[in-house]
Amino acid sequence: MEVWKGPPTAAAKDWIAIVQQAGITVRVFDTGNNGPRAKLGTPKKPGSATLLGWVAM
Repeated sequence: MEVWKGPPTAAAKDWIAIVQQAGITVRVFDTGNNGPRAKLGTPKKPGSATLLGWVAM
């Protein structure tokens, strides 16, 4: 799974840890998620990093 997030996102770190504990390999990009949102056609607002992660999976 690939996760794009901003560096100070504590909730994303917790979510990533849970996913990894479930045995899923996660590649993390601390560059924000505007690029993946544009690629998938996901609007910027309202937004949910968790939702985007599951869509991209």
